[in-house]
Amino acid sequence: MKIASLGSTRKWIPVLFTTLVLLAAIATNPAYAQDATMTAVTPNPSTVAIGDTITFTATVTDTAASPTTPTGTVTWGDGSAGGTFSSGGSCTPTLASSSSATCKTDYTPPSVAEGVTITATYVPDATHLTSSGSSTLTVTLRTTSTTVLPGSATVIIGNTITFTATVADTSSGTATTPSGTVSWSDGSAGGTFSGLPCTLSSGSCTVTYTPSTTPGSVTITAMYSGDSTHATSSGTSALTVQTPAQAAQDLINAVNSLNLPHGLTNSLDVKLQAAINSLGRGNKGATSNQLNAFLNELSAKCCNKPPAKPLTTAQDSMLVADAQQIIKAIA
Repeated sequence: MKIASLGSTRKWIPVLFTTLVLLAAIATNPAYAQDATMTAVTPNPSTVAIGDTITFTATVTDTAASPTTPTGTVTWGDGSAGGTFSSGGSCTPTLASSSSATCKTDYTPPSVAEGVTITATYVPDATHLTSSGSSTLTVTLRTTSTTVLPGSATVIIGNTITFTATVADTSSGTATTPSGTVSWSDGSAGGTFSGLPCTLSSGSCTVTYTPSTTPGSVTITAMYSGDSTHATSSGTSALTVQTPAQAAQDLINAVNSLNLPHGLTNSLDVKLQAAINSLGRGNKGATSNQLNAFLNELSAKCCNKPPAKPLTTAQDSMLVADAQQIIKAIA
């Protein structure tokens, strides 16, 4: 019995030896081993605004001496940052060369301005080993622009003027409406703003500005403070602050520029000059009367209706509005 068992064992020795030799060959021969790979992610580094998308490309390369093209899949991750990848976060590489393959994904970041690490992991095929690569992504606030209307304006000392700030989302991708507040400044010119805080509604807010008693040029600045997804921005308006007398002189210049009949131009100028003289004497009552006489003459000479009148409706409207602003300022 023992002799039969020994003979049976001897019969299997050659088979066992052959198997061991084959396993050793597989372990030491590159022809039988899986090739190492390298995975690179581009762009790297990269930047994207909240709400926009960015495309990443993974390139998987066989780094062996006799490379072949990797197949398999690539999975994507953002370290649980909360963003989303297209195609469920995986893609199948396509041939790029005899030793590499590429695939792409579109990434939408979370609604937080922060740094995110994007990782591509190659899930290997039967002849290639796994590898991974990463990209450093910076998620930024969406850019904005702030516009102030009117962009340029004139106000008479004693009057007020209204400014409106409109904040727009200027980043690519899906725009969203900025929220938050706008602060205002006149560059220490001494005026005051009312209607604060200026809180955006549908991207806009409005304030009323009262200038100081000093005439001159003033820069009105609106500064948007930003919100959780939008960056700050600012806009300006060029404001001219006038005395009532300066405004009346501008009105004389406007009359003279209209090429009206000489007699009408003279008559209107006389009334306006009388108003300026009264202002110089500090007589607001007389100034008001002279400006009202100016308005009455405009009414009598308007507006191209039979019998023909020398003033057009547009000219009349301009002169009336300017005169009324002077009367309002001295009231």
